Amino acid sequence: MAEPPPFVYDPLPAGSIRLLTPVSSEPADGYTWKLQTVALDRPDLEFDALSYVWGSDSERLYITLNGCAAQVHRNLYTTLPYLARRGDIRPVRSIWIDAICINQTDHEEKMVQIREMNRVYKQATKVWVWLGITKHQDRIADALCFLENLRDEKSRRRDQIIDELYAKLCFETLEEKPALSHLVYNDWFGRLWVIQEAALAKEVTFLCGDSECSWELMQDAMRDAVLCALFDKELAEVEDPFHLCDEQVRAKMKRGEWRIAIFCIRTVVQLGWNQLKAENPAGDQLVMLAFAMNMSRSLVCLNTEDRVWGLLGLMDPKYLKGTCLDPTMPYVSVEDLFIRATTFILEMGGKSEHDVSWLWLGWAFTRDERQGLPSWVSDLHRSEPWPLSQGRYDCKRASRYAATQRVQHWRGDVKQKQLILAGKVLDEVTTVFSLMPCPDGSQHDARPEQRKQLLAIASWEETIAAVATGRTSTWPRVEVENDRLFQEYWHTLVDYRDFYREEPIPYDWYLEFQALGRRLRGVTADPASLK
Repeated sequence: MAEPPPFVYDPLPAGSIRLLTPVSSEPADGYTWKLQTVALDRPDLEFDALSYVWGSDSERLYITLNGCAAQVHRNLYTTLPYLARRGDIRPVRSIWIDAICINQTDHEEKMVQIREMNRVYKQATKVWVWLGITKHQDRIADALCFLENLRDEKSRRRDQIIDELYAKLCFETLEEKPALSHLVYNDWFGRLWVIQEAALAKEVTFLCGDSECSWELMQDAMRDAVLCALFDKELAEVEDPFHLCDEQVRAKMKRGEWRIAIFCIRTVVQLGWNQLKAENPAGDQLVMLAFAMNMSRSLVCLNTEDRVWGLLGLMDPKYLKGTCLDPTMPYVSVEDLFIRATTFILEMGGKSEHDVSWLWLGWAFTRDERQGLPSWVSDLHRSEPWPLSQGRYDCKRASRYAATQRVQHWRGDVKQKQLILAGKVLDEVTTVFSLMPCPDGSQHDARPEQRKQLLAIASWEETIAAVATGRTSTWPRVEVENDRLFQEYWHTLVDYRDFYREEPIPYDWYLEFQALGRRLRGVTADPASLK
């Protein structure tokens, strides 16, 4: 029997995509497909899309496309029979798979199709996430049943201690643990390029062999801190973990962060697209992009520039056209691309009611920045995500003692790698005090020295309190109640923190500190000073 001729791609018209349709849902025919070209804006078009990890491209295997021979890499080859018979829908919908539906040897077509990917995944009826095959595949269905039972138990018994649920479900002796680890620690969750594929989708279903799992069930499992902690403990105790064989992923990702990143990003992206404000849709999408860049910093990508290109698909392309992040504009280096990304966010943020510019600038001022970046540009390739709540950079938390109570929006100009800010005076520094006296560690056993040091700290604090609370002529008294005034002062001293070394910081600490200072000085409190 003659071998089929090699498959040759026809040119792809503008606004079109290619779709795969299985010739048969029978397992033996899982490698025989029909590839056809369709217009993406066709009103009756229904199709699915695949999100998966490409894996190694070293081994290429043959499939049949339109009666001709084509090659695909090993991971996709394994996937195709399951996609041919996926779900209960008959006939099985056509599906878009990037490795086959894009001519990978045509650079120009690849660039055009990559820019269309957000439309593809947003328009797809369903996105299937392929989690691969494990040697414990016969236990996957039981592992999913365990997750369903766990979810149901937590829902029914909200007042029960969570550890007791795991004891009831016999987690310690659970035979499905290796299969569960394949789901919970799957490489897919750690890849940056899958973000737009899942975040933009109308519906997402995970597929592991023939077993299906809903997005909601997987999200509940990945956000279950106890379940993840138990797996962390078990995986740390074995030399060769059940499934994690990808050294690059294990070395670069912090499990506690990347597990839930995609779920958090999808929630924000869906809001950013579905609840756009008519007066400022660009601002909504800017917040969405900034959040995704933050949450995805621990995710793995092949190229450093993918930190930007892998996430721009989250935004509507019309907001990028003509800007410094227009995908059609070439960039000269990774540093140039990071500067452009920051410039885009600062300039767009300055025009938006959702001003993330001050927060973004706060994220940029970190140590160990990439060489060649200005100080105001964040190194987007740093592995750790930024803290999501950094109050000190929040421009909306203005003190009631400040010169203005209005929110201070960013106003600036970015030219030639220089950031020029136009601001205003919020307050004036009238007095600079000395630093707090530091105790001498060498005298920690000498009680007279301890008393002397405590007395010095108490006197230092008393001097500042007298000025800051308006009890001298140096500072005009603020017209507020004494109790509120001292509480404001106390909050300033502790930098608005509620805890110190896991202990709560009550206002009573300040009153006790004042009382200690008076005792050391032998001074009786003046009742009038406390009113």
